[in-house]
Amino acid sequence: MFQLFDLLRKENPNFTEKLHAVSGDGSLPGLGLSSEDRQFLVDNVSVVFHVAATVRFDDPLDRAILLNVRGTRDIALMAREMPNLAVGVHP
Repeated sequence: MFQLFDLLRKENPNFTEKLHAVSGDGSLPGLGLSSEDRQFLVDNVSVVFHVAATVRFDDPLDRAILLNVRGTRDIALMAREMPNLAVGVHP
C-alpha cells in the first residue's frame, strides 16, 4: 500500500473499514452522484479531501471549468450539508 498511509495504518490498523467508495463524475451536475450515494456522504462523512481537477492545459475551456470550478463548488455545497464535517481539504 502507499507510504502516504503508513502513519495512519500504524495508529489505526483498521482504517480501511471506514472507507466507502462511490461512483461520480466531478464534471457533472451534483458531482454525478446518485441520490443514495449523496445522502450517504452527507450523513456519514467527517473529512472531505477534494483533489479532483484537470491540469491539462490543452483541455477545452468549458470542460476545465466544469471540473475545476463547478466540481469544486458542488463539493463545497454538499460539505455545507454535512453535520459531522470536521475538516475539508482542498490543496
